[in-house]
Amino acid sequence: MHDQPTRQLEIARGTASAPKKRDDRKLKKTAVPGIYKRGKAYVVIYRADGKQRKETAPTMEAARRIKRSRETDSDRGEFQEQSRETLHAYAAEWIKRYHGNGRRGFREGSRKEYWRLLNKFALKYFKPSLRMTDITPRHLAEFVGWLADDEKQGKHLSDKTIGNATIPVRALLSTAVRAAQQPRLRPRAPTPRRQRDRRRRPRRDPRLHP
Repeated sequence: MHDQPTRQLEIARGTASAPKKRDDRKLKKTAVPGIYKRGKAYVVIYRADGKQRKETAPTMEAARRIKRSRETDSDRGEFQEQSRETLHAYAAEWIKRYHGNGRRGFREGSRKEYWRLLNKFALKYFKPSLRMTDITPRHLAEFVGWLADDEKQGKHLSDKTIGNATIPVRALLSTAVRAAQQPRLRPRAPTPRRQRDRRRRPRRDPRLHP
């Protein structure tokens, strides 16, 4: 340890080492779990896709907003590296859980028909690497143009066939958009048996004309 005269001599010669600064990068706990303070900024720590992630915010309020947003995304199962999910992978999972948009449900026969149409047209046209977040209206327009191209199809497809081919694609994308926009809903209370019995049996999707 240097004594005072030696320290002054080193300073005069310019050989003294700079005094150690306090480490402002150390995370300090706050009153809010998952939010830490580092220097003048706040750090939000959460887990997504099995990995720990961090985001920085200038104020506590901004950090709280990030935390709430990430928790909502996590509850919906949305924030799972969406940018990496492809149309092909999403379609394979979507077809298993899709229940239609109406109150009358979705028949298993329609589910099989949707999957047949997806495999025959959309999944044949769109590349396996196409990500859900990259799909634009232009992609759909080009898909319809491909369906209407007699040379590429090897035959002429009727307007009805082309329309049927786009139905499951539009339903799939509508589901993805709704899931991304709507907050997670609380589970509904069990429906009384009498009310369940009164419901009509699901009917065949009238839009399909296989």
